[in-house]
Amino acid sequence: MGGVHSVNGPREGERIRVASIDNHPVVRDGIELSLMRRAPDMELVASVDDVEQLLALDVAVDVVLLDLYLASGTSSAPSIPTLMATGARVLVYTTQEKPVPLRDAVAYGACGVLLKSDPPETLVGAIRGAADGEFCCSGPLAHALVTDPTLAAQLSPRQVEILRALDEGLTYRQVAAMHGVTKDASSVKTHLSRIREKFRALGLEPGNTHHLAWLAQQQGHLD
Repeated sequence: MGGVHSVNGPREGERIRVASIDNHPVVRDGIELSLMRRAPDMELVASVDDVEQLLALDVAVDVVLLDLYLASGTSSAPSIPTLMATGARVLVYTTQEKPVPLRDAVAYGACGVLLKSDPPETLVGAIRGAADGEFCCSGPLAHALVTDPTLAAQLSPRQVEILRALDEGLTYRQVAAMHGVTKDASSVKTHLSRIREKFRALGLEPGNTHHLAWLAQQQGHLD
């Protein structure tokens, strides 16, 4: 039976089997070069540009380096449980520095976050840590983005949907009707009031609805 597979990580004395998923060939080449130069205890067993390609391979993988945004432009975080089901650990390897997408990736099961701006030594060390079952962040910034509750408003899925719809130009009544609540705009205004309070709790002062949506965009809620 084909497909990615791994059993409890590398065995004693064996090299760590690494796969990279990134739609930028130059990034994949850089990963390969870094491992060749700095990690004799590692083997790059797959280098592909999407999750499906990796899953189709008959190869054992201990650690997957996963770019958070591939060619589709949507987050690859929902694919993390599928990759984990093969027995591999998943490290997010990204340029993304907004807290919400990174926290979502960790919530889906990622064992850490690496920023592509980090030095190769950090990458190699994080892969070793992931293979040993550690949670790895590339530095104080990435760790704060994942763990600090004061960096992003905690919006519910419904609140995010409402902000996205209003930002796309729908009226309050249209948004209310879309959610099957009522044609009365009061329910939408109530949601917006609660969203504003969440941003104010972070020391931010949201203005009109478009400014509110912009704040949510900056934190990664509307990506």
